[in-house]
Amino acid sequence: MKCRICPHHCELSIGQTGRCRARRNIDGNIVPLNYGRVTSIALDPIEKKPLMRFYPGEFILSVGG
Repeated sequence: MKCRICPHHCELSIGQTGRCRARRNIDGNIVPLNYGRVTSIALDPIEKKPLMRFYPGEFILSVGG
């Protein structure tokens, strides 16, 4: 089965994980392995976000899943 979610377009057999390591073919369905999990967390300067004028010079917690 071809995964068309990311640019790699992996050809995945049953039980095989894609090159991105985020998706797997389980019983013919492409399933995300990181669903509901925090995959990235960082303390960033607020100037990096669209809130740069809110608290200039402060930091913001960025969380991604």
